[in-house]
Amino acid sequence: MDMNDELFNKLRESTLVNQAGVPYREFKKTLTPQWRTVWFQIAMGWAMLLICNGLILLLSKRYVAMDVVLVVGGSPLIGYIIAYLQLFLHEAAHYNLHPERNINDLLCNVFISGIVGQDVKNYRPIHWDHHRYLGTPRDTEITYFDPLDVKFLLEALLGIRALKVIFIRKQRLRSEKKERETSAQVKTKPYTLIWGGCFNLVYVFLLLYFRQWPLLFAWTGGLLVFFPFFGALRQLLEHRDEYADPTVDYAVIEHGAIHRLFGDGLIANTLGGVGFNRHLLHHWEPQVSYTRLRELECYLIDTESAVYLREHQTTYWQTFWRMFRPVWR
Repeated sequence: MDMNDELFNKLRESTLVNQAGVPYREFKKTLTPQWRTVWFQIAMGWAMLLICNGLILLLSKRYVAMDVVLVVGGSPLIGYIIAYLQLFLHEAAHYNLHPERNINDLLCNVFISGIVGQDVKNYRPIHWDHHRYLGTPRDTEITYFDPLDVKFLLEALLGIRALKVIFIRKQRLRSEKKERETSAQVKTKPYTLIWGGCFNLVYVFLLLYFRQWPLLFAWTGGLLVFFPFFGALRQLLEHRDEYADPTVDYAVIEHGAIHRLFGDGLIANTLGGVGFNRHLLHHWEPQVSYTRLRELECYLIDTESAVYLREHQTTYWQTFWRMFRPVWR
C-alpha cells in the first residue's frame, strides 16, 4: 500500500471525518449493494452481446467484403462484451451479486462465468490472495509483472498470456502448500466447466449447421482471442508501475502495490466496468459493492484523503501511452 501510514490507519480504523462532520464509520454503513443496478447492468451486457450477434447474422452472407468486415470488427466487439460480463465474476467473488451466498455463486456460474467455464468458488481463493499479496511475488494475478510492449500484446492476443497465468497460479498454489484449497478445487464437480463447454459447443454446432461463417469466426475469435486480450491489458494498466524496470523479473523481485482511479467515460465504464475504474477504492474497501464506489469516492474527496486520490487519477488511455514500449524484448 503506497498510501501514507497516518491516512491509511485512519481509513482502517474508520476515524476519517468529512467536512460535514460525518464519520467514516457511519458513512460506510450506508454502502450496501444496489442489487437492481447490478442485474440491470448484467442484463445490458447480455443484451449488447445478443444485438452484436444478431447484427452479424442480419448483415452477413451478402458480399464477401462485408463478411470480412463483420469478422474483423465483430471479433473484438464480442470479445470486449464478454470481457465486460466477466468483470462480474470479480463482484461475485466478493459475494455482491446476491445477498444469499449460495445463490450468489449459482447465479454467477449460470449467467456470468459459465460462458467461459469458470467456477466462482475456484476463483475466489485465487482472487483473495491477489488482495493479500498484491505487488509481491506471491500475487496470484500476475499479468502486470510484465512490461507493456509488442510481445505482451501478441501473447495476450494469442492466448499465451492467459495460459501463463493459469500455469503460474497452479504452480504457486502448490509451492505455498495449499493442498487443501487446490485439492478442493480439483474434487469439485466440474458442472460450470461442462455448462460452458456445452453452451459453446452447441452454439458453434448451430452456426456450422446453418453455415453462418461470419458469426462463427467472429464468436470464436472474440471468445478465444480478444476476451483474454482485454482482460490481460486491463489488469496491467491497473496495477503495473509506469516506472517499473522492464528487465526485472517481478516473480522474484517485489514490484510494489500500485492502484489507480480511472474516472468515468465509455472506456472506463466498460473496459473498467463493475468498479475496476475505481480499483484503488476497491483495494481499500474490498467488500464494498462497486455500485457504491462512486459515493465512496465523493465522500473521501471531502476528507483529507482528497490530495492522495487526485494524485492517482488518470485514464486507461493515458496509462497505456505512458507505459507502452513499441519494442520486442
